[in-house]
Amino acid sequence: SPKADEADNLLSYQGFARDGLLVGTHPSVTDINNLTTQNLRDIYSGKITNWSEFGGPDAEIVILDRAEDTSAKRLLREYYLGDDLENAPNAIMLHRESNIIDSLQTTPYSIGVLSLAKATNQSLPINHMSLDGIEPTSQNIASGDYAMHRTLGIVWHDKPSEIAKSFIDFIFSAAGSNTLDKAGFATMPTEAAETADAKS
Repeated sequence: SPKADEADNLLSYQGFARDGLLVGTHPSVTDINNLTTQNLRDIYSGKITNWSEFGGPDAEIVILDRAEDTSAKRLLREYYLGDDLENAPNAIMLHRESNIIDSLQTTPYSIGVLSLAKATNQSLPINHMSLDGIEPTSQNIASGDYAMHRTLGIVWHDKPSEIAKSFIDFIFSAAGSNTLDKAGFATMPTEAAETADAKS
């Protein structure tokens, strides 16, 4: 959302959906569907390097990591890794989510984090890991049970044009919510459409 000195009373902002951050693995990582906070810390620090330690295949864990300044890594640290955990020395650093998506599908025994909505919308053939027993679903994100997510928001001028207002109205309509739900996002209740009406 805009900071106070950016908005200058001329901008309105409203979050409209949450996009969960998914911990995914290559399909070769079998017999594992849940990872605990400690599991993630052990993997991303390099303390544990073989999937067999978690009941999976006897294979080296390939970490597809993200740069520290990306929202994905910041969220992973905030909710699971902590600020001070050192990165595994053999982690493969990837700067774009598209690289994570490609590599998770082509690199056996790999693990990485990516947008749940993208994984859902593109029907990516990867494993979706539950975290501390909570499945990464839009329902669990909406309820707050699955906490690791990014909020998507829209910013508009306090007197939107007709075409802009039509777009805003759609985003916050039942049809817009249905579109977002189908794409894997968790929609958020809001009064933004009414706000736009009041200011137009």
